[in-house]
Amino acid sequence: MSELLRHYWWVLLVRGAAAILFGLITIGWPGGLPLFPLTLVFASFALLDGLANLIGAFEWRLRDDRWTAHLLMGLGGLVIGAATLLAPGMTPLMLLAFFAFWSITTGMLSIAMAINLRDDVRGEIWVSLAGALAVGVGLFLLVRPGAGAVALEWLIGGSALAVGAILVAVALRAHAFDRRALAG
Repeated sequence: MSELLRHYWWVLLVRGAAAILFGLITIGWPGGLPLFPLTLVFASFALLDGLANLIGAFEWRLRDDRWTAHLLMGLGGLVIGAATLLAPGMTPLMLLAFFAFWSITTGMLSIAMAINLRDDVRGEIWVSLAGALAVGVGLFLLVRPGAGAVALEWLIGGSALAVGAILVAVALRAHAFDRRALAG
């Protein structure tokens, strides 16, 4: 598995960069992001994340049998992204439910992937933490959907930034390990 991470570190990098971009747009929009643009931004993020996971899953399946978490995350991202795009008149509560479902599902699969990696990769705890954060945010959004639009926007954007930063850090660490392996 460590060989796989060295070769496919870019999947984590793409996912992390997309999450950071989503977080920055969500938090940084002056006066708060209106519902329709927020819907488009989330749908684009979910589709990009799903596509990166799907590509990674199909590449990884050739070398390792522990690729199903990436496949499920990829399919889930594509389904949620497409469903979000196909419901342009969705309500804020519906968008919140889509995001919460995506966050919980992706978080649980990230934790499962980290458990699979624990014997092969040092630092898998960071992937687990990113997954736990995503699950926690998703559950909070389901339990407290009326917490206020601005607070929810900050929570969603902040969690996307945190998860994205963790994924980018893990990707860069795997890439640095790959460069050291090639040099040595």
